[in-house]
Amino acid sequence: CPASEGCDADTLRLAFARLRRAGVLDVDAAGNAGPQCGTVADPPAIYADVVSVAATTNANALAGFSGRGPVTRDGSGLLKPDVSAPGVSIRSAVPGGGYGLLSGTSMASPHVAGVAALLWAARPTLRGNFALTRCALTASAARTVTDPTGQSCGGIAPTVFPNAAAGAGLVDAAAAFALADADGDGAPDVCDCAPADATAFAVPEDDWGLRFGGATTLVWSAQAATAGSATRYDVVRGNIAGLPAGAPSAVCLLRRGAATSLEDAAAPTPGRAFFYVERAVDVCGGDYGRASSGATRPFTACD
Repeated sequence: CPASEGCDADTLRLAFARLRRAGVLDVDAAGNAGPQCGTVADPPAIYADVVSVAATTNANALAGFSGRGPVTRDGSGLLKPDVSAPGVSIRSAVPGGGYGLLSGTSMASPHVAGVAALLWAARPTLRGNFALTRCALTASAARTVTDPTGQSCGGIAPTVFPNAAAGAGLVDAAAAFALADADGDGAPDVCDCAPADATAFAVPEDDWGLRFGGATTLVWSAQAATAGSATRYDVVRGNIAGLPAGAPSAVCLLRRGAATSLEDAAAPTPGRAFFYVERAVDVCGGDYGRASSGATRPFTACD
């Protein structure tokens, strides 16, 4: 979705955020606009919710055409690409039948998608978990990629990893499989916020799923699969009039509950307006999400 085709930087942002929420790992080419810095410029490669891939030669040198970061188009300054893979003279199926040698970051990204698929087969905990999978791919990458231009994109030298040219380095399937997992929960120790606790391995994310599943029944999304079996839930209710001020009148309806539903007899009726906020927490943390300003919402009723 390049700017030359009229695409705004945010055109696909929500779509890819929702793909991540749905457990889809999107691996994307970083683009072929290099070698200048700031040339990872087109969606979806510029998004935080995808894994962006640079292209290397068979000598582990970054290809001249491979897009470099950081991302400047949307002002995010994200350090893209995330990782590198072979992308020069790659044997590929070609239109009309047969095979040929092609070059581009689109030749590199399938290598990373393949390694991710192998990891998901070997470590079921990683399936559908973007953060853990991305961490495993980048933590195991070989820091051997060189950049013939020698430029320090975003002020990071190409000999320092991760950088804005090669990301974390060259994808390495064997090293990814070999990442240690001391507590046996399927999350590599280097990516596990509780490496000695098999019941937790990630901080629960903001939950988009709070809703009424009936006249008085609140329901929300379970996060055990993405954060660990130790995940628990807090729910607060407050008068809608207090929301702009941080809801000082909020009361705790559920504290550290294991269920993902709650009956509230005081559910909204004509003349009564409430808001509800739910958070998932585990031994690694968790919060009530963020306000439009970016600040963490401060509900202390269940603390």
